[in-house]
Amino acid sequence: MKKYLLKANILFAVLGFVVIQGCSSPGILTQAPNENYLSIDYKPKPSLISVPIDIDVKSIETLINKKLNGLIYEDNSLTNNNNDNLMLKVWKRDNFKIDMEGDILSYRIPLKIWAKAGFKFQKLGITISDYRDLNCEIALKFRTKITLNKDLSLTTKTVSDGYQWITAPTVNIAGYNMPVTFIADAILKYNQTMIGSEVDNAIKTNLDIKKMIDEPWKMIQKPYKMSDEYKMWLKITPLEVYSQPLLSKNNKIHNVISFKTLTETFIGNEPAYKVSPTPAQINIQNNINNGFEVNVLSDIPFTEATEMAKKYIVGKTFEGGGKKVTVKGMNLYGSNGKIIVAADVEGSVKGKIYFAGVPYYDIADSTIKVSDFDFELHTKGVLLKSAAWLMHGPIVKMIQKRLEFSMADNIKDSKKMLQKTLSSYEMGMGTTLKGKLDDFNIEGVMLTHESIKASIVFKGKLNVLVNPGAATK
Repeated sequence: MKKYLLKANILFAVLGFVVIQGCSSPGILTQAPNENYLSIDYKPKPSLISVPIDIDVKSIETLINKKLNGLIYEDNSLTNNNNDNLMLKVWKRDNFKIDMEGDILSYRIPLKIWAKAGFKFQKLGITISDYRDLNCEIALKFRTKITLNKDLSLTTKTVSDGYQWITAPTVNIAGYNMPVTFIADAILKYNQTMIGSEVDNAIKTNLDIKKMIDEPWKMIQKPYKMSDEYKMWLKITPLEVYSQPLLSKNNKIHNVISFKTLTETFIGNEPAYKVSPTPAQINIQNNINNGFEVNVLSDIPFTEATEMAKKYIVGKTFEGGGKKVTVKGMNLYGSNGKIIVAADVEGSVKGKIYFAGVPYYDIADSTIKVSDFDFELHTKGVLLKSAAWLMHGPIVKMIQKRLEFSMADNIKDSKKMLQKTLSSYEMGMGTTLKGKLDDFNIEGVMLTHESIKASIVFKGKLNVLVNPGAATK
C-alpha cells in the first residue's frame, strides 16, 4: 500500500511541475546590438559676412580742397623748361568740383593765372619781340579711372579732359592778336601731374580698402558668448575676402566687401581660436551672394528622450493571438547610426527585445522621428522561433509613434539667442556686428554618446559695420 502511495505522489509531483512550467512565461535570449556611434566629421558650410563700404565722393572733394589752397604752382624763370620763355603763377580760383559715375571720377579745377610770356614774330623782314604780363582764369578738366586690385590696392589712371577759359587773355602786339593757346598747354603740362597726384592720393586715403577691412577681419575671429545659461558661443573663422569692382552712382561709392567664413556655435567653455592675418589678395567678382549661414547643433539628450518615451510606453500591454506582453522598462541608445530601443517585457514572453530605426527630421512639424522602425534583426530571428505572434501585433507601430521628439522649442530658443547677439554686437574699435535671421534648414540628424543632435542652419544676412571715426576717439 505504501508503495502505491509513493508512486502516486511522485506522479502528482511530476504532473504539477509540468503544469507549473506550462503556465509560466517562456524566457527569450536576445542579443543586444553593440552600442557605438559614428565619428562626426562635422564641417559647416561656408557663408559670407558683408562689410558695406559707402563713401560720399564729396568727401574726397572736401579733402582735396583742404589740401590744395592758395598758390599751387610757381615758375619764376623764363629760361627753364627748355627755354620756354614763360613765367607762371597758378592759384586756386574756387573749390574743385568732383563727380563720379561708374568707375570714372571726373573733376573740374578752376584756376587763376598770372603769366609773363615772351612773344617773337617777323614782319617785313623785321623781327619783333616783346614780353607781356597776362592775367586769365581757366578751368582744367580731368578724368580718373579707379580700379580695385587683388592685392587690395587701388590703381588710378588720370588723363586730361581738356580745358575751358573762364576769362581768356587777350594779347595784342603791334596791332596783331597773338595766339595764347600755348599758355593753356603750359598750364596743363605743369599742373596735370601735380593735380592728378593730389587727387590720386586723396582717393587712396579715403578708399584704403585694406585698412577698412583689416580690423573687422581680426576682431570677428574672437568667439562671442551668446548665452550664459546655455554657455553657447558663436565662433567665426574667416577664410577669404571677396569684393565687387568699385563703382559709384549719384556720387556715392557703394561696395560690399565679403568675408567667406565658417560660422559655428559651441556649447561649454570658450572654443579655441587663432587670429589669422588679413589675406594678401582679394577675389574680385561682379556679383557676390551676400547670404549668411550660421550652423547650430541642437540636441535632445538620450536620458531626456528615454524619459519622454517611457511616459507613453512603460506599463502598456500589447496583445495578439490570445497572448500578451507588458513593457516594464526601456532604454534608448545608438548603434551604427540607428536608434536602438531596448524594452524589458513580461507576460507571454519574458526578457529583452530590441527595436531599431533611422532618425530623421520632419520639417512639417519640426520633429525628430524614426523611419524604417522594426524589431532588430537578431531579436526578429529569436521571435520567429518562439513568439512570432508578437511580430504581427501593434507594438512596433505603438513604440515608433512615441519616438517623436519636438525640436520647435530648441529651434526657437537657438534663433532667439542668435538674433539677440546679431541684432547689434559692439566689437570695439568702431566696429559693430549686425544681422538678421530669416530662415533655417535642418541639414541632418546625428547620434552621439550623449544625445540625438540636429544640425540647424540659420540663414539671413550679417554685416560688419565700420565707423572709422569711432575707432579714433
